[in-house]
Amino acid sequence: MKSTTERKVRKCAFSRIYFALMLQTQAIDSHTKEKLEDEQWLSTGLVVRLKQDRKMGKGTIVTVNAGLARINFSGCLVEAHQADLDKVIPRLNSTVVVTGGKMKGKCAKLLHVDLHHKTAEVVTLDDMKENVELQHICKYDP
Repeated sequence: MKSTTERKVRKCAFSRIYFALMLQTQAIDSHTKEKLEDEQWLSTGLVVRLKQDRKMGKGTIVTVNAGLARINFSGCLVEAHQADLDKVIPRLNSTVVVTGGKMKGKCAKLLHVDLHHKTAEVVTLDDMKENVELQHICKYDP
């Protein structure tokens, strides 16, 4: 049988390990949460495609609720998660929304696409030209 002191020492060591793991988990969770918030790009008016069913063509996001988007595909409403959607890159001089980076959420006009560097040059409504990553723009249909 173990002495009371041995049990207390083990309990204390277990508590410290448990506490350290909890702190580490909370740090990971807050980092993951920040990363997820930064990566959330769903918004009404964006033109998207379903990854699984390309035959449906392009659709416009009508509503977003708790990470689930309702998309209008020529009168047919479909619900999908962000992971199941691809952003549509429009033709030049079309309206886009920047979905990531420092300009996230801004509406702009697409001026140039550089496929080699995977960037796009856009001009915002206040006439500021910016280069953004191609993955951070999406066609906008208000």
